[in-house]
Amino acid sequence: MTALEPAGSTAEPVRVESYAGGRAEEAPRAVWVGDERVALVRVVETRLEESHPERLRRWRFVVETLEGERWVLTRDEATATWWLERPTR
Repeated sequence: MTALEPAGSTAEPVRVESYAGGRAEEAPRAVWVGDERVALVRVVETRLEESHPERLRRWRFVVETLEGERWVLTRDEATATWWLERPTR
């Protein structure tokens, strides 16, 4: 069984601080990009993706930073790895 690849070529592995609510999966609250902690204002969209026939799952979150940027965070359930996709500057 192989892990799902993130959905973009600009994805990078990151550390994420999250909150697990009583009725939902983990919700990201902050992202560590290198040594910098970036606070997230809100989760704009959440969806669960599943590959077939392997049934590998990943959660995708569209999040908004304090600066108003929208990033995509993906959590691979098989490896518990978080990936960050953000616009190139």
